[in-house]
Amino acid sequence: MKRLAALLLPLLLALPAAAQTRGPVPFLGFAVGGSSLPEAFSGCTSDARSAGEIRAGLSLGRVAVEARGAALLAGYAQCLIILSEEVHLPGIHPAVEYPFERGDAHLAAEMRVRYGLPLGLPLVVAAGAGWLAPQDLPYLVASAGIRTRGRVRVALDLDRNWFRVPYDVVVREFGEHGEPGPALSTNRKHDWRAGLGARLGLEVPLR
Repeated sequence: MKRLAALLLPLLLALPAAAQTRGPVPFLGFAVGGSSLPEAFSGCTSDARSAGEIRAGLSLGRVAVEARGAALLAGYAQCLIILSEEVHLPGIHPAVEYPFERGDAHLAAEMRVRYGLPLGLPLVVAAGAGWLAPQDLPYLVASAGIRTRGRVRVALDLDRNWFRVPYDVVVREFGEHGEPGPALSTNRKHDWRAGLGARLGLEVPLR
């Protein structure tokens, strides 16, 4: 009997807190921080963005599902530097062109599934997917963070994002002064490009 108890005790301690709650608990929150986006999205030379975010979700013990919406904006000082257009020598050259407009104001919407680590640690991990506007591109996100205890919880998250970026490799003939001519061929491709994010905010359970 003692041996059986010794085997069961660690399992009981590691059971998710969901088994100890009476039902799901909705929550609301907000956060501020920063993000870096792939250079292909930027209208300025800097890929850094300030971020403001709201979130809402439903938690059941250690597991939570949450929706987030964020506005990502470049600072005015960053936008004083304008990207210069690439200059080509006369002749036939390939060039990379993007099928979306570059800019310095973005909106992001995403869904995440979050899990709080056991044994009393305030650490959480999360994974999810989202959509970035106005480029209309999907992305994946993985996150690690901290949630304090209490009625009002401090929330800190460090994010890693992967954006699916389409682009065209266009072969053009450029004129004597570098002016582009009609496309001779176009090859559509895509790759995954990474970004980082950090958010500090508050979450309030609604029960």
